[in-house]
Amino acid sequence: MLDIIFSRKCEKFLKNLLPKHRKQIKKKLEELQKDPEPHDRALLKGITEQYWRTDIGEYRIIYQFDSENLTIYTIGKRNDGEAYKSFFHKNKPAPRLLTMRTSAGYFYSMVLRVIA
Repeated sequence: MLDIIFSRKCEKFLKNLLPKHRKQIKKKLEELQKDPEPHDRALLKGITEQYWRTDIGEYRIIYQFDSENLTIYTIGKRNDGEAYKSFFHKNKPAPRLLTMRTSAGYFYSMVLRVIA
């Protein structure tokens, strides 16, 4: 079983939740502690390190794990992108430079910060 490590922002978020929602999230965290690779997880794209996301009810959990620890970086509302805003504000991954070719044969570049 993995040890769970919470970010300060995550701890604060959990304290302010309604008891019903806190109980739902606690149950999901216990499941992640036993199996950090559930069938509904997804890898965040556009980042060099491996961060995973999973959903529980109306909340999204962004986390990392190794052989000893499960690190919870953020928990936020699933539908309004709150979890991603919080995560990227804190971690600020480096933007990628994408070069594209137009139909006229011209090249242009744009900076992307992509997650899916």
